[in-house]
Amino acid sequence: MARRELPLRARVRIILYLRARNPGAKSLREIAESTGVPLSTVSLNMQRLQEEGLVELKEGRYVLTEKGREYADSILLTLRDYVMRVERPFLLFMLVGVLISSLLGVLVSDLFLYAQVVMIALLLYKILS
Repeated sequence: MARRELPLRARVRIILYLRARNPGAKSLREIAESTGVPLSTVSLNMQRLQEEGLVELKEGRYVLTEKGREYADSILLTLRDYVMRVERPFLLFMLVGVLISSLLGVLVSDLFLYAQVVMIALLLYKILS
């Protein structure tokens, strides 16, 4: 019987969570609560990640192996490249829109203004990181 593929989204969330929390090992319950991934899905993912040598179980708690940390870092680099290549132009466009509307004194709705502030914060974060 062929093994069913697990959702990539849950796997990535778990790996990145463990990478952000290393060196502190986490239990299945802690991982599930912190990532919002169901406990049964976390359990199945951790079993597969162990088989792949990406995590190891130490005293009932999970930690990334060196191979797991390298995998997590490759995910982060891929995400960063995507954001810089695809989303950066959009964020710059939004920043220009905010500056123009501010200079012209255009009244905007609170929701739209809030969205612009969030976009500026994201832009600054992405440029500076």
